[in-house]
Amino acid sequence: GNEFFVRVDCSGRNITQVPDNLPEKVGELHLQNNLLSNLIKLERHSLAHLKYLDVERNFITDIGFYFPKNLEIVKLARNNLTRFKSYYALPTILSWTLSDNPWICDCLTVDFWKFLNSESKKILDVNSVICSQTEGKPKLYGKII
Repeated sequence: GNEFFVRVDCSGRNITQVPDNLPEKVGELHLQNNLLSNLIKLERHSLAHLKYLDVERNFITDIGFYFPKNLEIVKLARNNLTRFKSYYALPTILSWTLSDNPWICDCLTVDFWKFLNSESKKILDVNSVICSQTEGKPKLYGKII
């Protein structure tokens, strides 16, 4: 019962990589407002206790790692994500932000669309998740997914 968890705040530091020396007991990780393009380095860390991950306002094109199983809050808004991979959608996650990413809307977007519909109560900005790139479907541009 008396477990403690560490809050790591590396927001607004102009970092381009996830820090190497994260504490093992990190429960909250704030990496917003940086220059990150992926989160691959998080794979190296034991993030068994991570519940809160904020990476809003970066340049992330690919998450690049599997979210830890205890994660509850994921903030991904304002990045460069184009595809939402089905393995991101852990049932433990209670809250998401996904807006202001250049989401591609085509035949492969169907699973993302299903996720947005089935989990809409968990997605804080669900009405702002819009198509940005449309392969031969200009009518979809700017539409809510």
